[in-house]
Amino acid sequence: MIRAAAFAAAMTAAVALPAAAAQQVETLAVGKAPLHAGVDSATGKLFVANAGRSGDGMSIAIVEPSGRQVTLATSEAPGNVAVSAAQRRAVIVHPAGSYATLVDTDTLQVRTVTTGLNPSRVVVVERTGFAYVIGKGPAIGTGSGSITEIDLRSGFARTYPVPGFAPEHVVADPAGARIFLVGVAYNTQGAWMAGYAQAFDTQHKVISGAPVQVGRMPRAALLSASADTLYVVGHADRERPEPDGNDPRRNSLRPTLFALDATTFAPKRSIALPETREVDLRGPLFSGRAALLGDTVYLLDSLNEQLVLVDLARSRVESIDLEAPGFALAVDSASRTVLVSLNTAGTVAVFSLAGQRLDTLPIARAPAAPEPPAAAYEIAFDPGSGNAWITNGHAGSVSRLRLQARDADPPRVDFTDLWSSPGQPGWGLFVDQQGAILFATLFTYDTHGRPTWYFMSNGRRQGDGAFTGELYRAHAATPEAPRKAVLAGTLRFEPRGLEAASLTYYIDGMLHRRSLERFRFADSPRECRWQAGAGEAPPERPNFTSLWSNPADPGWGLAVSHQGESTFAVLFTYDAEARPSWAVMSNGRRDLQGAFAGSLYRAQASQKVELAGQMTVAFHGADSGVLRYRMGGLDFRAPILRQAFSKLIARCSS
Repeated sequence: MIRAAAFAAAMTAAVALPAAAAQQVETLAVGKAPLHAGVDSATGKLFVANAGRSGDGMSIAIVEPSGRQVTLATSEAPGNVAVSAAQRRAVIVHPAGSYATLVDTDTLQVRTVTTGLNPSRVVVVERTGFAYVIGKGPAIGTGSGSITEIDLRSGFARTYPVPGFAPEHVVADPAGARIFLVGVAYNTQGAWMAGYAQAFDTQHKVISGAPVQVGRMPRAALLSASADTLYVVGHADRERPEPDGNDPRRNSLRPTLFALDATTFAPKRSIALPETREVDLRGPLFSGRAALLGDTVYLLDSLNEQLVLVDLARSRVESIDLEAPGFALAVDSASRTVLVSLNTAGTVAVFSLAGQRLDTLPIARAPAAPEPPAAAYEIAFDPGSGNAWITNGHAGSVSRLRLQARDADPPRVDFTDLWSSPGQPGWGLFVDQQGAILFATLFTYDTHGRPTWYFMSNGRRQGDGAFTGELYRAHAATPEAPRKAVLAGTLRFEPRGLEAASLTYYIDGMLHRRSLERFRFADSPRECRWQAGAGEAPPERPNFTSLWSNPADPGWGLAVSHQGESTFAVLFTYDAEARPSWAVMSNGRRDLQGAFAGSLYRAQASQKVELAGQMTVAFHGADSGVLRYRMGGLDFRAPILRQAFSKLIARCSS
């Protein structure tokens, strides 16, 4: 008979709900088009640069840990932000105005200092109490730039020319003795611009030595923890360029990580990076961000929609696909996480330091037409509190993600499974999570005690970690009417740890609350990895836990919970009157050919269980199969595919 003890009388004991494992996100409105942000690690205050829209709303917003805000209006749009906790100063550059704003982090008193032309980035050296602002120079063709040194104690500033090139990236020696500048010479229009590196000697106040060429078109500069190696993400000339009939410059460069001696700028080695996708006549240039922690360089390859890990000790390069182009990248050693903001999706992807995808978090909202997709989603870490702040230029907000210090990698968050209610046997909920979206199918009973089902096709991840969406009732097609879905209510699935959850749903105006836990019928855990796209091969022993359907014949489906050598499957179909109905194969055993077969049962609200037929599911690979069942005089056979409603899915093995 049905695994009766497991389903018809499932789990009568109460469930203790542990602390939520789903990360919570708090979102605050801060102004128009927030771009960069910086955190005062001593007080937790956040300083946000609001660029405004069409010249309106340009400001600096200060957000206190309590949520209280103060807004400082500015005459020019603010840009990059850096904060000195030791000197109690925030520094915000204004590219169009060629000045920087200094804000006292305690009193919020403001003063401005003049910088070089077109200031783009600022870096603070806590040990010495100075900030350094780089300027790109006046225009293309000058081949020069500047660096401005600001004494954060007195506010005194002095600008020094960088005659050989226009610096675009800056990184400081932690001791404050040297400031490393990387950029290009804007004096060769229409050609790949050469990259250069140079250092500013803070003791003697001079640019030391001549600029040293480092490949072409540099994208980022990183300094090793020992300050003996400068890493530059750029492009190297190919020895044998691959010709292209439309543009001979194409395929002449390869993205490359250059390692230089930080004292002499002598090359140590170079590591080839993954090829980038060609998007226009500029050619295959790397576009993205970089970060360094220990012996690993993390690269956000926006054009290829990838996170790239470079193991410096082994010169090994690994690429992990993303479901959308990334905007910003940040690495936190305390929480052992890597964050990538996905500005076209309105989410932040969370990875372990080893590159394992752990979670997908909502950040206010994604852009809506006709908003440009390039609005900033910058990330600022607060090492004092463990918070990460992400700006949202579309929504005019910042989101706070509370990170937890860990000794090991945090767990992967995936709620795809069959869930049931302790003490209320005979019904359940199957959820299929793909990134920040959840498809839920509720199988229960109608007011007459007959089995029926509802579905939530677009449950969106909320800031508190729950998934919410509209709940629909399906009706089969009849000669009198086509198949349709009718809004029946709403559903909220709120995780309480990785193994338990609370369920709240409204159907036809009636409120239902339930406690849920994962339905376990075999001691055989599965191992899963989040995967974006089809770049990774399916595992040798795939796990088939998922929702399955036939896209050519929509409106019905099969939910499979695969544990060990057996499956628990719920068939969502219709009865003879075209009403939604369901049946279960509670003990589908794997046969010698690899198919899962077992009896089909129907249950009533009275917990009466009746044999309804037989079912076999034969899987071909990880994502397709054939379903066959006999029930109520019907002999049904159809191909089925793993349901995919997002680019991000979980690849699991048994």
